[in-house]
Amino acid sequence: MVHHPMLEGILLSECERLRQRSLANKLISLFRQFGGTELRLKLVWLCWLDLMTGNCLDDWTENLKRKSEKELEEWIINRQKQSAALTDLMDQYVLLSYRTTVDDKRT
Repeated sequence: MVHHPMLEGILLSECERLRQRSLANKLISLFRQFGGTELRLKLVWLCWLDLMTGNCLDDWTENLKRKSEKELEEWIINRQKQSAALTDLMDQYVLLSYRTTVDDKRT
């Protein structure tokens, strides 16, 4: 079993609870593809947003897997433009995640 830290693991558990196994599988694939990057952390927040607001999940289940890293960066930037408050939260989460990783390596 792969370890999925923090919100990522909770998101995958919620997908399973909602019987969204296809979505969970696509997310796991995206997380592996962009593991250890800021993109992965931001994908978690954006997927949570879509699940909570009932947005269409087609990007998650069909479209994102075909994007290059650059295309995915552009997609994330466009999504972030929709909400300055969400962007601030995402940026704080990224900083916290990296800070936690650095602190863990010191001990």
